[in-house]
Amino acid sequence: LDLLFPPGESQTGPDWQKVACGIALRGKLSIITGGPGTGKTYTAARLLALLFAIDPARERLRIALAAPTGKAAARLKQSIEGALGELQEKLGGALDLAELASHIPAARTLHSLLGARPDTRQFRFSAAHPLDVDVLIVDEASMVHLEMMAALLEALPRDARVIFLGDKDQLASVEAGAVLGDLCNQAEKGLYSANTLAWVKDVTGQTIAQTFAGQGSPLAQQTVMLRISRRFGGPIGQLALAVNAGQAALANSLLGRPTARSEVVRIDAVSAEAAVCLALNGRPGAPQSFSRYLDLLKAGPAAASGHEVWAKAILQAYDDFRLLCAVREGEWGAAGQNQFVERALVAQGKLRKVGQWYEGRPVMVTRND
Repeated sequence: LDLLFPPGESQTGPDWQKVACGIALRGKLSIITGGPGTGKTYTAARLLALLFAIDPARERLRIALAAPTGKAAARLKQSIEGALGELQEKLGGALDLAELASHIPAARTLHSLLGARPDTRQFRFSAAHPLDVDVLIVDEASMVHLEMMAALLEALPRDARVIFLGDKDQLASVEAGAVLGDLCNQAEKGLYSANTLAWVKDVTGQTIAQTFAGQGSPLAQQTVMLRISRRFGGPIGQLALAVNAGQAALANSLLGRPTARSEVVRIDAVSAEAAVCLALNGRPGAPQSFSRYLDLLKAGPAAASGHEVWAKAILQAYDDFRLLCAVREGEWGAAGQNQFVERALVAQGKLRKVGQWYEGRPVMVTRND
């Protein structure tokens, strides 16, 4: 653990990522939750390295990665491989992570992992025919609905270890059940018993404050919430925390008077035109907009030193701006906003629309294989 989590930046409180790995050693089921940028997959990669290092028969270790959707599964595999690559550079020859990587197959959707069949809701793998796995990591667990979670746990071998990763504050699954949210409803408080606090101290060297002590459930002893976001802090992170905590006054104060460098700005718009204006022109301090990627598209590959460089620049410019809508229909919904923005871009000469499909139209894959 000390090799995997060397002392780094000064921080208040324990290294929760190290604590999560230590607690995961204690039982066959563990939950690692936390907001964006708190290092859930970073921690999972180090946990895999830890389990690999201490396994007496690691050449036979069977590892599986899974997620509810194909996109999440692909991202999990990429994140794990990237984290292991960085870790290998830091560790040098202390641990052969290349061998570990060879044991990690491609990540799969939960439907694929369990063997979904088109003619029934029953899966090929079940309690009678368990999965061939020793360690299973499930990412984006907030999206796993109740029926799927039950089927997955039933299909796990008795000696297998499962680690759920996810943000308890994300939207619940589309189908019935908010499983991760229910399992983590006391995660902020910790509620760790004296035995758990002693285990963490002995195994990781980290001291958890008494403010996180309590008489939590057995599941609470296997749940760790990562609390430090390395992706963002400042007003965006503060606003997210205020909203999640229901602190309306604090949220409103963060959405105060805008300046040219404000990360968070409140716009009291009386119509959807304000969002369309942002999509076309950006705002002071945040010039990103959809116009940028269309300007690059129009310039062509010659201006970007080749087709591949040009294509990547267009995709990056498109990724620099997003409109997120709370609903799908209506003028404030995703469907309405798409139409308004498209018409405005055509009116400005940014788009040449010929039929339903045209050069520069963004496309989203909506169905998994």
